[in-house]
Amino acid sequence: MAKSHLNSALSAQLGVKEKMSQHLNIFLSQAKQRSNENEKSFKLLVDNECYGVAIGLLRQELDTLIRLCYLWSPETTNDVANSLIEKSVNGEQWRVVNHNGKSVKVFERDMLDLSSSLGGWENVIYSFGCKLIHLTDYHLYKTEDPFTKIEEIDKKEISNT
Repeated sequence: MAKSHLNSALSAQLGVKEKMSQHLNIFLSQAKQRSNENEKSFKLLVDNECYGVAIGLLRQELDTLIRLCYLWSPETTNDVANSLIEKSVNGEQWRVVNHNGKSVKVFERDMLDLSSSLGGWENVIYSFGCKLIHLTDYHLYKTEDPFTKIEEIDKKEISNT
């Protein structure tokens, strides 16, 4: 009887691990396909001087990178990481349970905060990319170089990595 329960428990655990492995493989395929498509598209956009949209693709790449950093951060438990991977595979919004026991959305800012181990440049690039995703004066880049608007301290942050 006990052996039967043990076998059932082991089978269930193996099923969960197999499912997690499938989700991870699908998630990594999503990230790789997105990056491959962005790489192809980026060259076309730059060749056609569509720099604002090209920066938007770089911003997508940063989104992928910070998501991966968030998942593999020491602050993210395996259970949370597996849950978020499953949510990505199922097309669901990333949500976690906070310290108050409430389910909350994981915002890009949360992910950026945990990805600071990249060196700090990611915040500068994120902010710059946002200015080219949202309608701002940065869209006049053909007449005014938006890179001149980056603060000196931020330029140093980028170059120190």
